Amino acid sequence: MSLINKNKIHIPLYYKIVKNRKGLEVVIVLDEDEAKKILADDKKSKEVNILNTYWNSLSWGEFKKIQSASIEINQVTGLREVNLPKFNDYKVKTCLKEWDLKDDKGQLLPVNEKNIEDLPLSVIGKLLDLYQESSEGVEEEQKK
Repeated sequence: MSLINKNKIHIPLYYKIVKNRKGLEVVIVLDEDEAKKILADDKKSKEVNILNTYWNSLSWGEFKKIQSASIEINQVTGLREVNLPKFNDYKVKTCLKEWDLKDDKGQLLPVNEKNIEDLPLSVIGKLLDLYQESSEGVEEEQKK
């Protein structure tokens, strides 16, 4: 592998859509182990959905751009600080390149700002966590 890695990182997201007490459909994000247990049960396997996402590794140049765009002046201290929600928003919109997300008619939705913005917060939060885990996993692997 080259130091300049252009391989996409596959990150599956497991979820269920359930009705809450008010009858509204809500997305429940599952961890991988929980999802695999449900998927192994033939009676319940149809409850679990999988969103396959493909991400680029964040390069140094991209990191500098999104960090710079995320800097704000703290109104109390007058210091420059990274606005973490803004940083994460830029990271998703920079690194998320492909997915198999479909609309209600079964048509593949493009990865774009509008469709990313329409995702539930729980989905974006879990995807960012999984992306971070996949980016950091190298040190643990080297210790083995």
